[in-house]
Amino acid sequence: MPERLTLGLVYEIPMGAGLDTLAAFSDGSVRYLNKGDKAAIIEPGAPHAEQVVTLAKGLVRGGGQRTVAHAKRLNRPRMPRPSADRLRVTWLTSDGIYLIEARTTPAGPPVSHIDHPVFGGLLGASHVLLTAVVDLSLSRRG
Repeated sequence: MPERLTLGLVYEIPMGAGLDTLAAFSDGSVRYLNKGDKAAIIEPGAPHAEQVVTLAKGLVRGGGQRTVAHAKRLNRPRMPRPSADRLRVTWLTSDGIYLIEARTTPAGPPVSHIDHPVFGGLLGASHVLLTAVVDLSLSRRG
């Protein structure tokens, strides 16, 4: 298997006193854990999940694979959650775990203003995925 083949991406976004976590995997599965203790688990083949699965695959195989070269390999135990002014993206790859943390700027929501050149396209794609996950989850409850 090639080095740094991206198998998944995990976004950790501090939100007030909590943490939102979005994980997308190369098979199209998604996990979303909301700071308010809500969770969404979406698997390929689930009813009405086609859009989410397609977006997740595109995020991991496209933007995730293009940007992993900029991430640093994690060679120590799991780090504590990011501080309130930071966002962390973790790449789960064929040869280990890589990550980037970036400082958020004061203007706007944390995911819209990031002080890091790699995050731009990844955050846009992850926001589209997150919106689709939330919409699907709400439609299932409705």
